[in-house]
Amino acid sequence: MLARPIGEAPSTMIRMDSCPVCGSSARSTVCYCPDPRNPQTRRFTLVRCEACGVGYLAEVPPPRELRGYYPVDYRAYSAGSSLSSKVLTRLIGLSQGREFGSTLGLPLLDPVREKTEFLDVGIGGGALAMKMRGRGWRVFGLDFTPSLTAPAAKDEIRFVVGNAARTPFRDGSFDLILASHVLEHLHDPIAALREYDRLLRPGGRLVVGVPNFDSYPSRAFGRATYAFLDVPRHLVFFNLPGLRRAIGNAGLGVDGMRAVPFPALLPTVLLKLGVRPELLDHGALRAAVSSLSLPLDLLTQRGDQGCNLVAIATKL
Repeated sequence: MLARPIGEAPSTMIRMDSCPVCGSSARSTVCYCPDPRNPQTRRFTLVRCEACGVGYLAEVPPPRELRGYYPVDYRAYSAGSSLSSKVLTRLIGLSQGREFGSTLGLPLLDPVREKTEFLDVGIGGGALAMKMRGRGWRVFGLDFTPSLTAPAAKDEIRFVVGNAARTPFRDGSFDLILASHVLEHLHDPIAALREYDRLLRPGGRLVVGVPNFDSYPSRAFGRATYAFLDVPRHLVFFNLPGLRRAIGNAGLGVDGMRAVPFPALLPTVLLKLGVRPELLDHGALRAAVSSLSLPLDLLTQRGDQGCNLVAIATKL
């Protein structure tokens, strides 16, 4: 649903004329967001689809230029490794009676038979992939550059450099695919979901994790200070109905969906008070703020208000 390039823009951009999930052109403007890593550059227009409620950027960098917006130290590459992340993972698991693999609320699933293949799309640092390997999966990892993956993970995981929406694997190659915080980075998330449907064997499962556009921090403090906007690296912003619709449009059957907490409430408050985003992005301050945010997140992000959405789908 990409359309013509914007003619008079100060830099090359592509206009999104319709919702990347449902195709509707009816929309309303939510806010104008700067890149938090370079706030002196242009502001990006965030709109909300009036048909399905999904948010998306009205203009986006073309695919060939988008990689330039990702620094080497991008925080998502090492997500889930901090002590606060591990504590929150444990607390979420205890509160919901099941085992999770990271603060994204992604379940640790066991293989259904011997020699079952698992693909981690957007593998990042490889921490969750290593946990899945320990449960008996044959693990493959995909990312757009090898520099993102920890050396230890590369030694034990079959790592492939590739496009998250056009992978180099054959039809029916995997029993389980994980796309953890991948879809929101893509120009066409429906195409990516159809690609994962192609890669799954009959009865295979897909686990998806994305930020929740309708989370409690987002609604309470406004989109402009929402901790996960992170434009223009994030292009599409899902809510529960929109994620369900996207998975269904790709031909997959949704088995379950939930919203889970994430240590974001206190950082969002600090952003609202004027603290610069880069101060919350690294080091001891980030760890301290995340740890202090834990009880607030568990208390406020209930029901559909958690900062992350998790869905499990099956190939029909």
